[in-house]
Amino acid sequence: MTTRGVGFLRLDISGDQAAADANAIAVYAARERIGVEHMLEVPRGAIDPTLRLVDAMNRFAASVVIIPALRHINETKRTVTERWELRAVDSGNVWPVGYRWPSPLGQSGWE
Repeated sequence: MTTRGVGFLRLDISGDQAAADANAIAVYAARERIGVEHMLEVPRGAIDPTLRLVDAMNRFAASVVIIPALRHINETKRTVTERWELRAVDSGNVWPVGYRWPSPLGQSGWE
C-alpha cells in the first residue's frame, strides 16, 4: 500500500513560485513513493491554514504532510507532528509523528 500524503503550500509565501513549489512537492512525493491525495494551496490572507490542513488530512486519510519548506508551516509544526509525519522538500528533512521540537523559549522553557 502506498503512503498517502497531502501537499501543503501557502500562496502568501510561495508567491510567483507556487506552481514550481507544487511541482517540487509532486516530484518529491513520486520519488519517495508517497501518493499525493490532495494539493492544498492556502490563499493569501487565509485566517485558517491549520484548520484547512487538518480537514484535508482527515478527509483524505493521509499520514504525511509534504511542504516546499518549513516556513510554510512553521507556526503549526507542533500541531502537525503530533498526528502526522512532516517532510520538507527543500531540505529533505523528515520529522516523524511525535517529534519533539526544541522550545522556542530556550532549554528550560522559562527564559
